[in-house]
Amino acid sequence: MLRVVIVDDEPLMVEGMVQMVDWEVKGAKVVGTAHSGDEALALVEKEKPDLIFTDIEMPGMDGLDFLEAIKPISPDSLLFLFSAHTDFHYAKRALKLGVLDYLVKPVTVPMIEDALDRALVQERKLEQKGGGRPEKANHRAIRKALAFIAERYNHDITIEHVAEHIGMNASYFSTLFKKEMGVSYIKYVTKYRMEIARQLLLMGEKVMDVSEKVGYQSYRHFSETFKKQYQITPSELKTKGRIE
Repeated sequence: MLRVVIVDDEPLMVEGMVQMVDWEVKGAKVVGTAHSGDEALALVEKEKPDLIFTDIEMPGMDGLDFLEAIKPISPDSLLFLFSAHTDFHYAKRALKLGVLDYLVKPVTVPMIEDALDRALVQERKLEQKGGGRPEKANHRAIRKALAFIAERYNHDITIEHVAEHIGMNASYFSTLFKKEMGVSYIKYVTKYRMEIARQLLLMGEKVMDVSEKVGYQSYRHFSETFKKQYQITPSELKTKGRIE
C-alpha cells in the first residue's frame, strides 16, 4: 500500500483530499499532512512516504525548494506537484526535480485517482524486479537521467552524454531506460522537446525561435517532427491556438 503525504497551505484543500478520495480502494493510505514546507520536511524525514503531493506556493519554503530539500532524505519518494498557475518555468523546474506530473488547481478527485494509478504502476515495476538495492539504484539513475534531459534538452544530448553523466555504460543505460520508461531514449527526448515546443508556441513565441529553443537547428526538421507528434504543424497550432 502506498504511504502518502499531502502538503498544502490551504487546510480545506488538504482536508478535502483526505476525505473525498477513497485512498484504500486505490491502494494508498495518507500517513500525514502538512501546511508548510518546513513542517512537511520534518514529516517526510519521519515517515519516508512512497508518494508526496505538494503545492508549489507556500509560505517560507515553497514547493520546489521543499522538493529539493527532501531528495537526500527520501530519494525514492514519488512526487506530484500542484499549483493554481500554469507557469511553464515552474513546470520545467519541477520536471528537473523528478516530479511525475504537474497538476493544475482546482485538483479534482479523478486527477488524484489518476495520479495514484500512475504511482502504483511505478511501485509495481520495482516490486516485480525484486525491489532490492540494485533496482533502487537503477530507479535513481533513471530519475537522474530525466533531470539531466530536462536541463539539457535544448542541446545535442546523445545517449552517450547522458550515460556518462550518470556513470553508466551507454548500452546498458539504453536497455535500462527503455525497460523503465517503456519507450526508447530517442523517442522520449523527442516527445519531451515537442511538448515544450507546444507550450512555447501556445505562449505566443515565434516558430523559428521555438525551433532553436528546443534544440533544432533545422526549422524544416523541427516542423516535420512536430507534425508527426501532433498531426499539426507549428504554424497551424499558432493559428488555431489548440490541438484537436
